[in-house]
Amino acid sequence: MKSLEAVFGPNSALVEELYNQYQDDPDQVPDHWRTYFDELNGDAAAPPAEKEPKKEPAQKKEPAPERKKKKKPKKEEPVPEDAKKHKIKGVASKIVENMDDSIKVPTATSLRVLPMKMLTEDRAIINRHLLRNGEPKASFTHFIAWAVIQALKEFPTLNSYYKNEDGTHYRIEPGQVNLGIAVDLKSKDGSRNLVVPNIKGVDQMNFKEFLYAYADIIYKARNGDLEISDFQNTTISVTNPGTIGTVSSVPRLMQKQGAIIATGSINYPAEFQSMAQDVLNQLGVSKVMSITCTYDHRIIQGAESGSFLQKIHQLLNGEETFYESIFKDLDIPYEPLPFGDDQYQGQLSGGTNTLEHDRRAIAVWRLINMYRMRGHVLADLDPLEVSPGHGPELDLEYYGLTLWDLDREFYCGGLGGFKSAKLRDIIKLLRDTYCSKIGAEYMHLLDLDERKW
Repeated sequence: MKSLEAVFGPNSALVEELYNQYQDDPDQVPDHWRTYFDELNGDAAAPPAEKEPKKEPAQKKEPAPERKKKKKPKKEEPVPEDAKKHKIKGVASKIVENMDDSIKVPTATSLRVLPMKMLTEDRAIINRHLLRNGEPKASFTHFIAWAVIQALKEFPTLNSYYKNEDGTHYRIEPGQVNLGIAVDLKSKDGSRNLVVPNIKGVDQMNFKEFLYAYADIIYKARNGDLEISDFQNTTISVTNPGTIGTVSSVPRLMQKQGAIIATGSINYPAEFQSMAQDVLNQLGVSKVMSITCTYDHRIIQGAESGSFLQKIHQLLNGEETFYESIFKDLDIPYEPLPFGDDQYQGQLSGGTNTLEHDRRAIAVWRLINMYRMRGHVLADLDPLEVSPGHGPELDLEYYGLTLWDLDREFYCGGLGGFKSAKLRDIIKLLRDTYCSKIGAEYMHLLDLDERKW
């Protein structure tokens, strides 16, 4: 019978817990696991009978070679008398065994730091759309994982693994991408357990399909409904210790995988973290995130791993229609925010406004008026759910504005009851007013009192 580690790798600890429950009472575990354990016990109950070895004809004994003296193992230092010994058992002991097994994989790690401005802003737009339509929310991990999936199309070696057969070295390239998602689960006793189920065939999905497949695997993990197949044949994994504040991580790589991608926390660079938020907004300082690629150095080289991370960087920064395709898959009528270099030349505090600052203020006022005249073209009015049209004159780029302006404050002339507001709040208010389930347009009215009403 194969060991649980050989079949389930880093998930063997969870499977052993289920097996212990099964031994106490088979009805405690789901049907698919009970069937699996029944089969395992059936294999173990009837091992094949060993055949008696054939008697070979007597041969002349050759003089035995001299035996080398075995080195005596070094004695471990005794535990101090005042120390406490805690036996590692259960899930924790399996983690120890998995880590010992991972030492057999010769790894190296590439690291890159990515700006998160583009992802943060477009994710906010996407989640407002998803929330309005009752669909699953998209986390940062969704987009990072999606960038990994797209980058693998150019760097498929990262999705392969090493195998040695009879002394011959092979690089095995699976037929599809089965993306492992590390999920941190809290046990009843308060301890934490990491499982890594996978989403199969992610390279054949669009973003909306991936969004729902991701939500499904997380739901199954949280509710104890993971099946045997959910753990099998993982080809590459993504883990996000950044959710607990870890800045950078180099996770262990298990056998039969070529790489594991880990992301850190999303925050301003350390040297900016104590600065006033308004100053950061004016300076155009972006939050950043570190990302590492730990890979099997037998089949993947450093240049390839580094180029793979560079590709992820480019995609998350909006290159190659990365966000445009996501917006299209989700039927979002807006265009993603344009990246663009920040050309802001205004005063950080006090002083006279520059010509560039005045130009941007006028651009924002023109944008507000254009939403009042043309915002209805983006309204979601069709009961057949046909995507609304697109008005390029409602894009920031049309007015020379970029995502760096979103946190800067502009005069808005009483819009929503505010004399001034951040550009992001202005756009949100305009879209909620003119581009949702009701399309309003009143600028054609000639009577001034009527229009003001």
